[in-house]
Amino acid sequence: PVVVITDDFNNDGNIDLGVANAGTNNISVILNNQAFITADGPVFFCEGGSVTLTATEGYSYEWSNGETTQSVLATEEGEYYCVIGNQAGTCDLLTTSIVVDIEQVVAVTWNFPIEPFCLNSDAYVLGGGQPTGGDYSGIGVTNGVFDPATAGEGTHELTYVYDSNASCFEGTATIQVEVLPALNVSLDLVDDSPCLGVSYTFQGGAPLGGTYYFNGTQLDAINTSEWGVGDYEVTYVYNESQNCGGMAAQALSIESCVGVEENDLNSFEVYPTQVANEINIRGGLVSELRVMDMSGRLVKLISNPQTSTIDLSELSSGIYMLQINGGYQVKIWKL
Repeated sequence: PVVVITDDFNNDGNIDLGVANAGTNNISVILNNQAFITADGPVFFCEGGSVTLTATEGYSYEWSNGETTQSVLATEEGEYYCVIGNQAGTCDLLTTSIVVDIEQVVAVTWNFPIEPFCLNSDAYVLGGGQPTGGDYSGIGVTNGVFDPATAGEGTHELTYVYDSNASCFEGTATIQVEVLPALNVSLDLVDDSPCLGVSYTFQGGAPLGGTYYFNGTQLDAINTSEWGVGDYEVTYVYNESQNCGGMAAQALSIESCVGVEENDLNSFEVYPTQVANEINIRGGLVSELRVMDMSGRLVKLISNPQTSTIDLSELSSGIYMLQINGGYQVKIWKL
């Protein structure tokens, strides 16, 4: 007769199979072995810690770190596995791997561009804390985002806190950020309708120190002949790459002027053209008078002049262009 027995013969938690033959007095045992590693504690721990790793029951052991015992003490991070052999040396089982991580104690730092914000600056996503994964806090900070409007004007202390994953250490780093009053960037071109054929320098941006863009290109000045008659846009950008900045735009129209002059503009007369201190204007109603230097820069502007005699004594010696606007009429003289 044959007797089949099931039991955990090698105490590894798995049910094995045994066959007993009474006629031959033989017993055959088939072990349902599993090869794995157990740890007596966390495998992610602080520098200076350790964990004991134990392989399942066998006859011989060969660990990835060279150890030959069933249990090893892991004090270094890395991947651990073990080859388990039987007594006859005819069967080897390879365990699954287990990874040991050791957290190093490092300094907590925060590198942040300490450029002032303006009260009306956009909200700013904070970053730069090391090691990564910590939390940012302070007045005006919500979910890692700093809002200058919420913080208000003044100097504020912001904090970065890092708590290590294995609770090995906690560190903080702080910075000071300044919120300035709201910045209003404006553009009021001195002349928003220059004539064709003049050199035109952009002016009128505030605060001073910004950058001008004409039709999308950064330019400080243009020759209107190179662009031609038409409508364009001038943009003034202040503190383009900083937290406290802004921009403003204004339309600019380049006009032919000559075509209008060919109309009935002979009603205007200017004398003398060899100017000493003043000129006289005779003719139609003058709505605006502009005096420009030869680079196209406006040096004098009079709206709705109340007298026909115009004082130019404050101008330096040189050649100037005089533009008179009268209703729909425009005329230019060289002085």
